[in-house]
Amino acid sequence: MSVAYIHSPRLQQLSDSFTRCQQRASRVHELIVAYGLLDSEKTNTRVVAPRAAQSERLKSFHDADFVDFLLQCSDGSREDDEFQKSCEVYGLEFECPVLDELGEYVLLLAGASLDAAECLVSGAAKIAVNWFGGWHHCRKDYAAGFCYINDCVLAILHLLKKFDRVLYIDLDAHHGDGVQDAFYCTNKVFTLSFHRYTPGLFYPGTGEISDTGSYKGLNYCLNVPFKEGLKSSDFIDVCTVVCEQVVRGFKPEAIVCQCGADALSHDPVEALNITPDAYVKVVQKLMSQNVPLLLLGGGGYHRSNTARCWTSIQAALTHKWPLSGDIPEHEYLDEYGPSYSLEVKESKMKDLNTDDYLKSLTDHCESILSKL
Repeated sequence: MSVAYIHSPRLQQLSDSFTRCQQRASRVHELIVAYGLLDSEKTNTRVVAPRAAQSERLKSFHDADFVDFLLQCSDGSREDDEFQKSCEVYGLEFECPVLDELGEYVLLLAGASLDAAECLVSGAAKIAVNWFGGWHHCRKDYAAGFCYINDCVLAILHLLKKFDRVLYIDLDAHHGDGVQDAFYCTNKVFTLSFHRYTPGLFYPGTGEISDTGSYKGLNYCLNVPFKEGLKSSDFIDVCTVVCEQVVRGFKPEAIVCQCGADALSHDPVEALNITPDAYVKVVQKLMSQNVPLLLLGGGGYHRSNTARCWTSIQAALTHKWPLSGDIPEHEYLDEYGPSYSLEVKESKMKDLNTDDYLKSLTDHCESILSKL
């Protein structure tokens, strides 16, 4: 099974400068390299250098005025009241500040996920990966939640040029609100989000179990809202069962999976209590469906643990899992001390998800899917 790995030094450099995830991209890529997972002969993986997208490609989803402003502004470019007002209108404040080289960043980021999708459309690969993508909160005309563009939506729109039905699965600790909203009224894209849901206390506060789509998209949206502290075994059980049910009912021709790693144990957002092994088990279930699969990054604010997680998934894609538990020697080895191990253990976070509550989630999903 061929794998396309989207990467370029410039994309890595720009992603490293991202305010909330500084230097994360380098940690992820270098650990994947250190484990030999980009060896084309041993892993059947091809590194694909992304091309910057044309602005018109971004406008296939995003409003033209929003895209034009993103491409024109840069840190300190203007300080007048009109510029500041525009920043407020387009969400470029607080968690999405104006960055140096923001225009180049959004074009190359969009291009990376579009090129990943094209690898599947053209048949050049059966699996494509862009760990620098997965920014699922951005709206048509508004940056939000560290997301300046919604590369998930752009990639799905490109996949729809060939595939009639695309399944989007979101494993990030936060609800995939931007993607859900984009496809809420269509039956061509099924959106399935597993996330922590604590209204008023956990961003973005959306993703209720009762949100199931509208118009032609009614019952083509599923939200699986976990409570704080969900442990790995229950995550695996619920995700694999629900994913299997959705695949059986929707029959997707392609799958996009956002693998945000902020649900990991010990992540600063303190949402869930998941290990990299749990992510791997869910991705392996998706691989077993034998349809084109696109994997994207997303959240993950503990740099070394995010690298551990996505490296583990990368290994599973080429059947090299499990990897050696000892982190290989490389530039960032000191960041994995004192254990220097690939393992991420569950924390002592209290799990508020009872067996009855989890059963109610799976029962609800089964009920909705019976209406397809």
